[in-house]
Amino acid sequence: MKKNIYLLVLALVFLITNKTVAKEKLVEKYNYALSGINLREDKTLNSKILLNIPYGEKVFVLYETSDYFEVDNIIGNWVKVRNKDVEGYAFGGYLSVLPAPNRKHFSVGEIYSLKEYNSVYFSNKGKLISKKENDYLYKTYFTVGNVSILECFLLFRLIEIYPQLGLINLPEKRISYRNEKKAIEVTVDVLKNSENIIERIDIILLYYNSSGRIIYHFEKINQKDVLITIINELP
Repeated sequence: MKKNIYLLVLALVFLITNKTVAKEKLVEKYNYALSGINLREDKTLNSKILLNIPYGEKVFVLYETSDYFEVDNIIGNWVKVRNKDVEGYAFGGYLSVLPAPNRKHFSVGEIYSLKEYNSVYFSNKGKLISKKENDYLYKTYFTVGNVSILECFLLFRLIEIYPQLGLINLPEKRISYRNEKKAIEVTVDVLKNSENIIERIDIILLYYNSSGRIIYHFEKINQKDVLITIINELP
């Protein structure tokens, strides 16, 4: 009898431990779609909407499917997630492991620096190096681990681009346009490989009244890390 009770206790401990470990292994991601993303009952756009996940909210990833589709030139898969104890499927293209900055930190006209983001939201996990090449050229290198180029683009378009130009979408290959009011010309270049996976993104801001220029360069440097280079050319 005592042996049976002992075995039962061991079995319960084993089950509780396994559940705890499994829970701890769930990946946390954040929603970067400003209008929110729909959590659906099944992995189809015709499926019932369970709720709308607001911008910046955290979800727990249960598993990634192999079903990919495209939204705003962003290719992502259906991801089964948990949000507010509700489980369903969401578009993974707007989900990122990088914590989403608070809206007040990318309000129009107020640029929230990369250094501040790295400290406040990312617990200084990114490797940030700034160099002054000369009086007219400054370079900043920011290396982020275990992220995609797309995730870095989603972050930068909010904290660096949005305050100056508003929201810009990712083009299929290249887009250029001018904001006459702010005298800024923006060019976005996207390089994809034969499998349609993004290998590099370049964003160039030309301030044509002053001839100053800022270049944002996103590129994978190995299987895990993305190197973001910011080149600030003063007139």
